[in-house]
Formats: sequence, structure tokens, C-alpha cells
Amino acid sequence: MSEKKPLSNLSIRIITAIIGISILMTLLFKGGEWGIRFFALLVSVASLVEFGSMTFRLSDRKLKTYILAVGGLFLSWVHLTFPQALTGGLSFLFVASFLSYLFAAKDHAAESSQAHVQELFASGFGWIYLGILPLYFIDIRLSESGIYWLILFLIINWVSDTGAYFAGRFFGKHKLYEKVSPKKTIEGTIGGTLLAVLMGIAYGQYFFSTISPIKIGTLVLMVSLVAQMGDLCESLLKRSFQVKDSGGLLPGHGGFLDRFDGAIISAPLMYYWINFILM
Repeated sequence: MSEKKPLSNLSIRIITAIIGISILMTLLFKGGEWGIRFFALLVSVASLVEFGSMTFRLSDRKLKTYILAVGGLFLSWVHLTFPQALTGGLSFLFVASFLSYLFAAKDHAAESSQAHVQELFASGFGWIYLGILPLYFIDIRLSESGIYWLILFLIINWVSDTGAYFAGRFFGKHKLYEKVSPKKTIEGTIGGTLLAVLMGIAYGQYFFSTISPIKIGTLVLMVSLVAQMGDLCESLLKRSFQVKDSGGLLPGHGGFLDRFDGAIISAPLMYYWINFILM
């Protein structure tokens, strides 16, 4: 009997995407507000754990990663119960973290004290990047016609990423930012953006017929570009800490941060655009 050939990375990537999209669509359409809150919490906490695994290197890295994840849970709770106090919640979290790092400093030798403080800074950065920004998924969903805006937002991110992948693979010749991401090309970025704009306008014509295609197209263009820059931002982190993927929970895609890096960065733009520019 001939041996079965292992699935290619592209096949694994497609299978994971189909399963993931099916679960996500069920959450969004059947779960209502709690569905999107669960999704945002999952992305936030999983990404924070991956971020901690990348950035923390000292002996207490597991404890710091745990605190990072608990901080993400705390911010999600504040957003649910006291959304107007989210800045205060972040401030409280950072002060508490600063004090815990102060008392933990005695466990580190003098030569590692600088790294200990740098990991404190990384915690603060992580809570803004991966604790606060994913909460905009919820805000988009809770906006007027929010489910349709959220689906458009996800389409922009998925199509931009997929379009850039295939356009870069077949037509890519000129590097976009080789020092940060050697595989990304200008042709890939253009291809992903154009495909997102075309699909976004088609989607807008059906679900937002009262809004002009130019306005929808401009929104999609901006979100697509920012999302692709978000991918580069995460590539900078991975390259700085010399890791290939942020994690391995999503076969073919790496970790949650690898999969949702563009959406995390572009979510605030989507929220403010649809609530303060289009409306």
C-alpha cells in the first residue's frame, strides 16, 4: 500500500480557515452580544499569552504571562460592566502591575533588573495592544447595523490577507519591507487591497445601499491598508524576538496573534469611521 501524502501547508491553512469561519459565524449570528464578547475575549487572552511567551525571558516569565492574561480578562470585565471607566481600569491595572514588579525585583540579580523593568513596559504595551484594541470588535458589533459592519470588517481583513498572499505568490517581484517581512511584496499589497475594495463595494451595495460606493470604497481602502500594516507590526515583534509564529493553536496560521494582527490594529479605525465619518 502506498503511503498517504501529508497535507500541504496551504491545505491545512484552508481547512483551519473553514472550521474557524464556521465557528465564528455561529458565534456572531447565534450568540448576539455575548457571542462577540466571547470572541473578543478569546482573541485578547490568547494573543496576550502568545505575546508574553514571545517577550518575557526571565525566570518568572510564566507568572508574568499569567498576570498578562488575567489583565486581559479584567479589561474585558471593565468594558462589560463600566465601559466609561475603561481608561481608569487600564490605569489601575498598570499601577498594580508596577507595584508587583517592584516587590518582585528582589528576586532578580542586579544584571537582570533592567530586563525586569523592560518586561514591565512590555506588559503595559501588551494591555493596550491586545487588551484594549480587541474590545473594538465589540464596539463595532454594538453600533447601528453592527452585525453587517462587523461582517464587512472581517471580510476586509480576510480578503486583504488572502488576496495579498496569492497576488504576492504569483506576481510578487518587489519587496514591500524586506527588513521586517522578507516575503511580503508591493504587488501582494496592491492585489489584496484591490480585491478587498471590490468585494467591499459589492457588499456595501447590498447591505448599505443608502451609502455611496465611493464612501464604502474609501472605508475599505483605509481599513485594508491599516490591516496590512498591522500584519507588518506583528512581523516586527516576531523578528525582534526571533520567532517564526506567535503560537501554534491555529494549524497553518500560527497563533491567534498571527491570524488577527491586522484586525486588532484596524478595528479602532473601522469603529470611528462608521460612527463619526459615515454617519
